[in-house]
Amino acid sequence: MDRTIYVNKEKVSITRNLHRALAHLQHKTKPRVLWVDALCINQIDIGEREAQVSQMCNIYGYATRVLVWLNMAPFGTRQAFQAAQRDKSPTSYHLGTVGVVSKLLASPWWMRVWVVLEFIVVKVVLIQCSSYTLEWDDFCGLVDSAIRSPCFVPNGTYLDEYHALRAQRLSRTLNASGNNLLELLFAFRTKHATDPRDKIFAFLALTNINEAQGDSNTVVRAYYVAKPEDVFQDCPVKLINASESLSILTLAECVETSHLRRELPADEVVTVGQTADASWIEFIDLFEHGGESPKIIAALDAWGHWERVLPQWKELTEPSSGLSRGDSITRRAFHRTVSAGLYRDLFNDADGPGLMSAARASSYGRAFFVTASGLFGLGPGGTMPGDKVYILLGSDVPVILRQIPNPRGRRQEAAISTTGDPVPPQLFVGQAYVDELMAYRGDLKEDLGEGRRAVDYVYIV
Repeated sequence: MDRTIYVNKEKVSITRNLHRALAHLQHKTKPRVLWVDALCINQIDIGEREAQVSQMCNIYGYATRVLVWLNMAPFGTRQAFQAAQRDKSPTSYHLGTVGVVSKLLASPWWMRVWVVLEFIVVKVVLIQCSSYTLEWDDFCGLVDSAIRSPCFVPNGTYLDEYHALRAQRLSRTLNASGNNLLELLFAFRTKHATDPRDKIFAFLALTNINEAQGDSNTVVRAYYVAKPEDVFQDCPVKLINASESLSILTLAECVETSHLRRELPADEVVTVGQTADASWIEFIDLFEHGGESPKIIAALDAWGHWERVLPQWKELTEPSSGLSRGDSITRRAFHRTVSAGLYRDLFNDADGPGLMSAARASSYGRAFFVTASGLFGLGPGGTMPGDKVYILLGSDVPVILRQIPNPRGRRQEAAISTTGDPVPPQLFVGQAYVDELMAYRGDLKEDLGEGRRAVDYVYIV
């Protein structure tokens, strides 16, 4: 806070960026009504902040328009905006215009968590730099043309965040019923917030959860009295209760490796929070009643060049004779696995460019593995021999769990299974594609009732 203004004759400290914005947004000859969160909400009054969070959709939904302040205009902005207004579908732009777009996409505004709500519920959006403005649709045309230029360099820009906001705004326009909180948390997991709790609270007003119909076990509410770690533990539990699904576990697979953000969209950084307390999760024994889950005997990550990794993966399939499959059956199972099931649609393209393209997209950064029973799988990078494959009730796909080692002499917390045996805690490694385990064949309820399948518990921490 390094600037001071007067609000109702009271001194208020604001940031330099907000001071610049107000100086350029004010009309010279007439009053202008603006809503600025930093000024209109008492940030030190917890009760007011909690009350305002639930009203944010109404505030921005009834606004005439939202002005996106991208800071001071870089050189060439006026010409770039004028060109975008004249030509709605240009085939090329001047090198200087491409440079302007790069600088605008490098603004920290694209990373703020609250801009998601502010941006997608309002009817009209104007992009403003200094005194130059451009309507959102024209800005999208400007960006689309500039990024097609061979001179455009995405490094240092927030191009992915721009695309995510654009897609969410379009989705909101087409689907006025609301959004799923988990989908929003995942889509905008890289956003920044001064208060870490806002990485969850900023999306509450956008969701289609009806608080009147929900209860304290299923509805996430803005509660700034709670510590951030308590918010991050409480939210996943309520999402599981509300959805009766374990989809939230997919977020635990992501690791903060920002240099891989563009290459690995499925495994990017997201920290919605970790649950410190262990969780009871039911799983189905699909393999044999009372038997163990498939144990991984070999695994290899795809971090090297694809041309070198793929032959090594193929070598791992050689010990899989336990299934007594012929070469053609093994080859098809391998192709289905490395393409995450897409090979079923590519029977006429065996080993061709279509299959290779699908396999490359599905496998990069992940680990191919073989289980002791001869099943092939594709799991998170870092999957290790000794990890086990589980089918969890409430999860759409198999998951990889790893037993947590117990240092000698230390007492390890455990749970008790339905048979009375201790169940050691397991670490959630991530989701997996396992050929032959992606769909249940039969009637699960009937099989459980007649004892052909068993339900037990795993202890996840």
